[in-house]
Amino acid sequence: FRVVDCVAGSDADLDFTSEIEITITADGVLRCLVVHFDAVFDLGPGGNKTSFTTSYAGPPTHWKQTVLYLNATRAVAPGDV
Repeated sequence: FRVVDCVAGSDADLDFTSEIEITITADGVLRCLVVHFDAVFDLGPGGNKTSFTTSYAGPPTHWKQTVLYLNATRAVAPGDV
């Protein structure tokens, strides 16, 4: 997960890469990844704290999930990583 300090952060903090590992649980063809994010705004001790999620399981907001299409499809089977 990535934490970005919205008060003290800079543009450079938003330019990053991360490695992920996903274990396949069903046979099929992998065409894309659907991602969502959670945002927590915490002003520290004594401050307000609020959050929201763009997950399909969360309350609807104007923010949405994002689809990352792969350059090529890939046949997958349970246990593939």
